[in-house]
Amino acid sequence: MLNISMFERIGWKEKKSDIETPEEMAEKLDGPFEHPEVIEAFENLSEQIGDRFGDYETIISDDASGRLPSLVLRKLISRVREEESKKSPDTFFVVGGMHPPEGTEEAVRGFLEKTLEEKGDLGKTLIVSEYIGEGISISELMETLKQLGVDYDFATVSSWHGRNGDEYSNLPRLKELIDKGSIFIGSDNNSREHDEGYIIPGMRFNRINATGVTTRKSKGSAHPGKEDARPSSDDRQAIVEARESADLLADWLYRKLKEKNNITS
Repeated sequence: MLNISMFERIGWKEKKSDIETPEEMAEKLDGPFEHPEVIEAFENLSEQIGDRFGDYETIISDDASGRLPSLVLRKLISRVREEESKKSPDTFFVVGGMHPPEGTEEAVRGFLEKTLEEKGDLGKTLIVSEYIGEGISISELMETLKQLGVDYDFATVSSWHGRNGDEYSNLPRLKELIDKGSIFIGSDNNSREHDEGYIIPGMRFNRINATGVTTRKSKGSAHPGKEDARPSSDDRQAIVEARESADLLADWLYRKLKEKNNITS
């Protein structure tokens, strides 16, 4: 468990150059980040995005499993944009996942139309998800953004084609929808066998105890509601530890990118 004071954290950051591999980094983190394959997926994902981190003005992610991946990428984007004297990206969370309640697609579209009306333009946008299987729900979001004229890229921690390599995801359709944008995948069909069976890295964020926050999908709403207005002490601790791990991972990834000259700011 992390439970480290601010002074201990600062001291750890000063020595972070000793941490080189995903395995070493995973030992320092908690929750879904304590698994090396998750760190490896994020490292691959960040290298693919590279010098485009400073371009993103908006992040749109699915709630709640996409929150932690979005937090990591948002910190990286904000770090680069700060050095370029640009403001941090606006971040929005919408209902995602399979089998959304009736009226969800219309509600999400309405929310995005209202946001565009208020802001005028979302700028370059990054859609973030923890993983894609068939890609049905994310393709609906992409279709809406395309119709609204939003310029976007898509980033996911991992994808899944089936255990035997069968074509399972909807990547060809997603590539059609993204038009001139890019698709970034941290781990493509890279499941590893663990004591609990085969685990896809991005699915670590689907587990109820990943963030300490449980949400429910409401009919006709663009945003899920939280199951418990007052999380338990264990839930609060899980939230603190997960966010702390996301922060430390983002810091480590930023250093790795600078070392490899994948970002130039």
